[in-house]
Amino acid sequence: MRTFFAIFASGLLFSFACSLDLTVIDHWLPDAGGEDARPAISVSALTPLWSTEKFIRWGWTCTGQAVDFGRFELVVGTSAQDVQTRSGSAVVHGPALNPELGLMSMPDGQPIVATSSGPHLHSTTYFAQLQAIDSRGRISKSNVATATTTAVLLSRLPIFREDAPAGWAEPRAPAFQRTLTNPYQGQWAYEYNSTCPSGNSGSPCWMNLQWGQLGLSLGDMNRDQFEGSLMEFAVSYSGTQASYWSEVHLFVGLDAQHSHYYSVLTFPSDGQYHLYQIPLRVMGEFPYQEGLLLQFADLGNSLQGVIIGGGWTHGGVVRVDEISIRW
Repeated sequence: MRTFFAIFASGLLFSFACSLDLTVIDHWLPDAGGEDARPAISVSALTPLWSTEKFIRWGWTCTGQAVDFGRFELVVGTSAQDVQTRSGSAVVHGPALNPELGLMSMPDGQPIVATSSGPHLHSTTYFAQLQAIDSRGRISKSNVATATTTAVLLSRLPIFREDAPAGWAEPRAPAFQRTLTNPYQGQWAYEYNSTCPSGNSGSPCWMNLQWGQLGLSLGDMNRDQFEGSLMEFAVSYSGTQASYWSEVHLFVGLDAQHSHYYSVLTFPSDGQYHLYQIPLRVMGEFPYQEGLLLQFADLGNSLQGVIIGGGWTHGGVVRVDEISIRW
């Protein structure tokens, strides 16, 4: 019985503006023409949303119109001075590292108001500042926010490392199967070769990479450990466009008739592996009920299925490796 994995997504491209709320512009740079130096895009209220041992999720508010948008840049470092001067420990996360920062809205129209930084050192405090650069190069800067990564997690439930998981995987081989080519670690990875009905049109097509009937036990995790638990995996994707608004799903409990998911991931199309860590406690009940977050009681000591879904372009190659639940 595989009907509980019949999940798909599609998106339309909209011209989307950030929030219409008024916001204080902390900083702007004058343009050479002497015209209004106030940037057309402004950002404020940078806030940490959650953190893991290697990553921090940041959120913000934004005002402006998409026609005036240039890009976002998130500067992260171990001191406020480094961040503000872009020196020392500071790392600039722009569209090259986080492709969503080159957009004002996702292809489905959702505004870009969050991104992740990392990988970071565990148990370390980081400072961050967001900049919005408009189409004329004028800059708005947010406040400097701070967050601390968690301690190292000591327990791990492997879902896929080397051996194929119990149960089944879809799409069926040869489109989706284990490969010895370019694993993230060890010898084996899973590889998917994307084939879109539209062919080489450049438009991505959605495909869920799925593992079902896993029959794995989460019985060693207690309620306190659940608060810091996470799903960890590595993805490499080579294509002509990043996979925006990608999703991960976990099917937990003995019946596993529905999933909990996280759906604001972007997979870069640079052909390089990127590691991801998603706290289990921020995964919302599918379909799209973010208010119903995964609770410890929902686990039922059992993990039955996993989905990593994305919009992959025709001819793109996706590799997935080192999938685990950690706590």
